[in-house]
Amino acid sequence: MGIFNTLFGRKQSTPAPAATAPAVPAAPPAPAPLAAIQTMIDSGLISIAAQPRNNALDLSDPSIERLYAFLIFKDKIAPSLDRLAPSAEVIGSVNVVARENGAFVGHNTDGIGFVAGLLNEYPGCVAGQKVVILGAGGTALPISYELAKEKPSEVVIVNRTVAKAQVIADLIAPLTTARAVGEDVLGDELASAGLVVNTSNKGAQPNEKFSAFAAMTGDVDADLAQSMANLARLPKEAIVADILLEDLPLTLKLAREAGNRTHSGQHMNLFQAAPAFKILTGLDKPDLELLDIMRKAIG
Repeated sequence: MGIFNTLFGRKQSTPAPAATAPAVPAAPPAPAPLAAIQTMIDSGLISIAAQPRNNALDLSDPSIERLYAFLIFKDKIAPSLDRLAPSAEVIGSVNVVARENGAFVGHNTDGIGFVAGLLNEYPGCVAGQKVVILGAGGTALPISYELAKEKPSEVVIVNRTVAKAQVIADLIAPLTTARAVGEDVLGDELASAGLVVNTSNKGAQPNEKFSAFAAMTGDVDADLAQSMANLARLPKEAIVADILLEDLPLTLKLAREAGNRTHSGQHMNLFQAAPAFKILTGLDKPDLELLDIMRKAIG
């Protein structure tokens, strides 16, 4: 998320009014960090803080051409659009919207960005491997969906509420073998995993003392002991990935100390920016050039 505030050179922290209103250009922005981003600034992209209950934007306003939706808006905005890109239609959430031939089309680049970043660091690491997804929140589905397209042997979604995990398993079942299980059997599933992906908030504030390798009971010492016991069953050649932007959340720290290869959520943040940038600007820059721009923009 932070990458877009950096790239766009604008930030508006005051809430948008509750009444329906068209997007109004903000005050002239500070210079964009790179000239290549200026097209986006010049096109009138602004930041609006709002709540879903507020009708902050009128999509019938012809001046609105594209949107980037964060967090709680990803699920809310999809029903208001004219159509969804194929992956967004399956996932049911949208983070990028562009007007195409007069119709608003929703896209989701979360899973695309995660898989692109993962395969960039570890080429061919998904095919033929058992993938274990930890958590069944909003990002779990797009990531599971895109990973399922990479021909893993199976995808197992582990979650406290098995019913939520089952929804994801059912949606990706046409692509690969998929199962949903509870956290009580996490250790058993890790024992044969080749890739583990934490999509939960374990390891992020205020849960920074908890790892995704065990259920979070609130007892830090007991949960850590269970995490270590479960992690001990994970093959040393397995990769552990996290979507959190922290430099080294506890899940990755424990995995690295155990001798496993790790993959930071910062890669996803970077690699999802390239397809989103193309959709938002209409510029068809080569991916490598875009990634270089993004790296410089976020320092």
